[in-house]
Amino acid sequence: MNRKARRPFCFRVGPETRAYEADKAIDGYHRPYGAPHLWASEPMRAGREEWIELDWQREVEAAEIHITFNDDVNEDLINLHHHRTPFEIVPELVKDYRIEAWADGRWTVLHRERDNRRRKRVHVLPAPVRAGRMRVVVESTNGCPRAEIVEIRVYATRNVRN
Repeated sequence: MNRKARRPFCFRVGPETRAYEADKAIDGYHRPYGAPHLWASEPMRAGREEWIELDWQREVEAAEIHITFNDDVNEDLINLHHHRTPFEIVPELVKDYRIEAWADGRWTVLHRERDNRRRKRVHVLPAPVRAGRMRVVVESTNGCPRAEIVEIRVYATRNVRN
């Protein structure tokens, strides 16, 4: 990082970029390779939730949800015995979030997580959930001004025919 880690710099990119759009969270990459591969929200504000939604053409019976959060792969965490970071938890990690499914004309909470400290989270649902849409709602991060999700995968038991 040439001593630039954790030292933000600003520049203007034109035309507009698609580098952090929602489709990056389903492109199959877990790390930056040739470009960013993560969804980043607008800056978080009080009273406004940031979320990313998955939408299928047909309903599926979801049994397991995998979420990979951004933990700043540029941070040197290999040899922590020789230095300390200025933070206890990587600020880019999502702290509080919930997983919701669209059912009966409303969003239903499937899982709520508090005080997350891990990059990869696997949520096995107690019973498969039939839904055509699901979303991850980020309530807070560990310090980053944006919600950032590298990847979301939903494993279904089988496709459901209408």
